[in-house]
Amino acid sequence: MVKANSKSHKPWVTPDLLELIRQKTDLYREYKSSRSQEDWKIYTNCKNRLTSELRKAEREYYETISDTCKSPDASKLLCHFREVLTVLQSLQVNKAPGPDGIPNRLLKEAAPEICDSLRCLFNNSLATGLFPTEWKQSNLTPVYKKGDKNDPFNYRPISLLPTVAKVMERLVHNHLYSYLEENNLLHSHQSGFRKGHHCFADDTSLYNSAKTVQEVAATTNTDLQLVSTWFLDWGLSLHPDKCKVVCIKSDRNNVQLPPIYLLGKIVEQVPFYSHLGVTIHQSLRWTEHVQVVTGKSRKLLGLLRKVSGKLGRQALETAYFALVRPKLEYASALLGDLASSASRLLEQVQYQAGLLVTGAMKGTPKSNLLQELEWDTLATRRQLNSLTIMYNMMNGRVPPHLQLLTPSTRGAQSTTRLQLRLT
Repeated sequence: MVKANSKSHKPWVTPDLLELIRQKTDLYREYKSSRSQEDWKIYTNCKNRLTSELRKAEREYYETISDTCKSPDASKLLCHFREVLTVLQSLQVNKAPGPDGIPNRLLKEAAPEICDSLRCLFNNSLATGLFPTEWKQSNLTPVYKKGDKNDPFNYRPISLLPTVAKVMERLVHNHLYSYLEENNLLHSHQSGFRKGHHCFADDTSLYNSAKTVQEVAATTNTDLQLVSTWFLDWGLSLHPDKCKVVCIKSDRNNVQLPPIYLLGKIVEQVPFYSHLGVTIHQSLRWTEHVQVVTGKSRKLLGLLRKVSGKLGRQALETAYFALVRPKLEYASALLGDLASSASRLLEQVQYQAGLLVTGAMKGTPKSNLLQELEWDTLATRRQLNSLTIMYNMMNGRVPPHLQLLTPSTRGAQSTTRLQLRLT
């Protein structure tokens, strides 16, 4: 699993352009090896040609798309009173303000009075194409992620913008998003930040599969060369030491994946890796994932235990539902074949939470405790969640590319390539 991006993912990149990209990559490697002016000239000529061809292909692609829908009316971007009021009243009051110091609570509670004034400001900005300089300022806070705390690259920048600017951004987003949806301009596989798709991420994973590890390695290394070229073209930096490779295989398979290279360095191969909060093991077992989430959940229970004397039963139960149980159930759709030992680890954390909420003595039978609390076991909740997902898939309530995975009903002709057991 390697974080990556590639021009080859763009719909206007044809096989001929892909070949030209590979050619440019090879020419650049030749120049780095020789450092001759002649090789540099050949490389830059190829690069300029590629840039021109890519721009032409992209322009023609979007010209084709633009013919399928009408141009958006600029007047439709103008904000109305009710729209502004709705966004203001949906503000979360616990969010920190930006450099203007105006808290969300003030904007929310004063919404009916200030709504029309803000509407005039927003519409004037849209009509003139000018955005207030003060709204572009932000308070930047570095938030530690993982690794060496002395390494600046191990921190994620969080920008606190003025809330008024974010209100205007939300209003424009609502209009543009509606236009894109109404004119079917979003790719069916685009799930990030879309209603009903429930997918969010700010990184990318590159994956390949083949019959042999040699084929996988060769394809992956070729793809990473394209990634490196893309970063070079856009002046971005790559950090091979932050990338990892996981070879998905059976525990009984001792085959070794050949080295994977990024910028001439071997990318570290690991048995498991955390991606979007899910610990993925090379054998696709979930023991390591469960160990991680139960460890975090126990720490949270420890914090609740320290304040339990000041909180009533209802408050403790609410805290468990809001802070602890979501961690235990994160990505639960993946845990359908969870090993019994791992399942017991999860249930044990819920049992400890039940003791904390009720004040029951340790050793109280789990069944009695759950009955008193009217809680289902986590295994039951996982099963209900999986059934809900299947129901949504069967009834067209998921993105189109997930509907393709829906198994056929008994006796019906399968429209997928999945080999399913019907009995």
